[in-house]
Amino acid sequence: MIEQLKAPGKYMQGTGIMKDLAKHVVTYGRKALYLLADRDVDLIKERIDRSYQCYQSYQSDQGYQSYHRNQSYQRYLGENESSLINNGNKDEIVHDTYCYEMFKGECDNEEISRIVDIVKKQGIEVIVGIGSGKLHDTTKAVGFYANIPVAIVPTIVASDAPCSSMSVINTKEGCFDHYLYLKHNPDLVFVDIDFIIQAPARLLVAGMGDALSTYFEARACQQSNCLLPNGSKSSDVAYYLSKLCLESLYQYGVQAKEDVINHISSIAVEKIVEANTLLSGVGFESGGLAAAHAINDGMSRIESCNHRLHGEKVAFATLVQLVLEREYEKCSTSDRNKNVDSKSHSQKEIEEVLEFCVQVGLPVTLEEMGLTSGDRDTLQRIAEYSLLDNEPMHHMGFIVTEDMIIQAMLEVDCIGKGK
Repeated sequence: MIEQLKAPGKYMQGTGIMKDLAKHVVTYGRKALYLLADRDVDLIKERIDRSYQCYQSYQSDQGYQSYHRNQSYQRYLGENESSLINNGNKDEIVHDTYCYEMFKGECDNEEISRIVDIVKKQGIEVIVGIGSGKLHDTTKAVGFYANIPVAIVPTIVASDAPCSSMSVINTKEGCFDHYLYLKHNPDLVFVDIDFIIQAPARLLVAGMGDALSTYFEARACQQSNCLLPNGSKSSDVAYYLSKLCLESLYQYGVQAKEDVINHISSIAVEKIVEANTLLSGVGFESGGLAAAHAINDGMSRIESCNHRLHGEKVAFATLVQLVLEREYEKCSTSDRNKNVDSKSHSQKEIEEVLEFCVQVGLPVTLEEMGLTSGDRDTLQRIAEYSLLDNEPMHHMGFIVTEDMIIQAMLEVDCIGKGK
């Protein structure tokens, strides 16, 4: 079987690095479209403008003129521009242009098509998505359909979407529809910690919830020796990255949340940003998904769950996966006529994950998810959706049934209430 590792072309992370963005974007294309969300849009535009000013200064220091200075900035696309040579000298005047487009809020086919049309009409050469998960997924999908380079600039790290070569496509109502598998990962992922520490701490915690599943799902794929959607098996490198991801969460997660609440850039924040984006992003894509994301997808189709962020749903679903594995472990040892240790490895993991979730504020009960134990029909629907053919539930190394999923969700609810 083939083993494959997928990762972004370049990953950059640091505090205050937004000033260098333009210098990196122009290496992928001279006409850039910046896709922006409503949140802090004026501040973000100001930082983009400043990055182009810094790039101009950088070019000038190198003996180049980056911009045509007869006007303030050539930010509007569609103009006939050409590179000029000054009286035979080799200093090139390069016309780097950029414009803005506002994201309408949902990664659905209509929004993707709208932006693809803009890209084609304006002759855009690179698209830069500045925002969060749905905006990132839309940016990547546009790059895929328009066949142009993609740069991702997260302003929050609420999921591992920035680094992946897939987009989660939703319905117009915001419910999960399907995965779009892309040709490659983003060309550039550019993370300025200054954005992260100004965002609500809940978003960082949600990213930890998404990252929490990475190791356990990669391990399940390793154990089942399954084929991933890219046709390869779970990568050993991705598996060890996912293990490092989990270790970082346990070591730095609580402190990172506290620091973000206080808008402090710290080593803990840097470690969690790396875990939420790079380690989890590469870990899940080349390590594989399993029950946790299948159950998340099931919950994402339920309207009452949609007040929860992706990573919050994944965290709860990770506990469900661990309960499924524990129950399978019990059956397996019973079948071999061995005594079942009441403190099995699986049970200890459940307790560790549960404790972590409680410490950082991730949901651990059905009520927190917008569900109730008495609503059997809704739990049944979640289980049914989780077992659809295109879901990664089949990456588990054993057969999972609807009843097993329902019972595992009820068990998580029970132990969660005990906390």
